[in-house]
Amino acid sequence: LIDILPHSSEPKETNGHFLNFINAFVNMINHLPVNEQIMMPGGWKNPERHHIMLYIIRNVGGGKYSFTVVNAGSDGLEYHASRFDETSGRHLKNIALTIWDIPGNRVLDSSFWTALFHMQVYSSKKHDAQMLYARLLPVLNSKPLRANLELGPADFFLPPDPKVAASYFDLVLIGFSTTPQVGAQSSQLSMLNVMKAACEIAYRTIANAPPSSMDPEDTRVLRLSGRNLSNFASSLGAEAAKDEGLLPSLKSVWDLL
Repeated sequence: LIDILPHSSEPKETNGHFLNFINAFVNMINHLPVNEQIMMPGGWKNPERHHIMLYIIRNVGGGKYSFTVVNAGSDGLEYHASRFDETSGRHLKNIALTIWDIPGNRVLDSSFWTALFHMQVYSSKKHDAQMLYARLLPVLNSKPLRANLELGPADFFLPPDPKVAASYFDLVLIGFSTTPQVGAQSSQLSMLNVMKAACEIAYRTIANAPPSSMDPEDTRVLRLSGRNLSNFASSLGAEAAKDEGLLPSLKSVWDLL
């Protein structure tokens, strides 16, 4: 899909490639199995800048779908719900905003996807946060954006630094750990498990290495990894901390570090 999605509006063939992409994308959604999801790069392009995001479309079963917008940049976050952390007082945002209870006929309507991805492929002054959040997204389930907070779970994160938000790193980490379905594991706990797996993989690569092969920079990276993991674990919300597998999972990482 990414290969056939046009990345520039300059070539004459763009319109044909764009329509091929829309047809392929809608066909993929039509054959998306229950409890599976597709993650795609998204955003919008205007003469001033190109704003990057991620989209997640999930088949939740019963003829219903969910659509998630992962946005770590400053533009558009005003449409995402906010709250203050009770312990730190930090301002948190629902970076992965999910539209719930979408009928199947809506997600199979190519006109929505044409309008959505047109914002990403073609540059226009009209392409901005208001067009996406106020005009396009509410069409999916005919509900105001804030009403979706009452329809399913939502995780809140500290917004990343603007320089970090300009890349896909934070977007992909949140996107891969997000399962937009009622009853699913929180994205915070999933993200912790991703970080834990990364530590375990790093450990396996050095487990049998002689001490003399490690230079100061290697050990510094390992220390920073452990620090980042512990800092993130300490920021988990109360709901994520209730998971029975959390403490055993963390203990195994502490033992490795």
